[in-house]
Amino acid sequence: MTTLPLSDQAAVLVKAGVRLERRLLEISRQEYGQRLAVLEARHGMTTKRFLRRFNAGKLDDREAWFDWLFTHQAYNELSKRLTILRGVRL
Repeated sequence: MTTLPLSDQAAVLVKAGVRLERRLLEISRQEYGQRLAVLEARHGMTTKRFLRRFNAGKLDDREAWFDWLFTHQAYNELSKRLTILRGVRL
């Protein structure tokens, strides 16, 4: 664990920044989660099944599949960042 020496004023700004970033990540992740749910309903399969089929080359090169892949990757990246920020102790 790393400790950063900060003045009281700087600590207030850092805490506010971390809280804001955490909230933005939560909102963005929720939106991508909703997009995944829409894609699953539209195409009649879970994201997990989609990924298996996509990675196995069983789907064509339709733009919708790449949009789904990007949405899944974005959701995962936001989740990783959110996990990191949730571990920050201020």
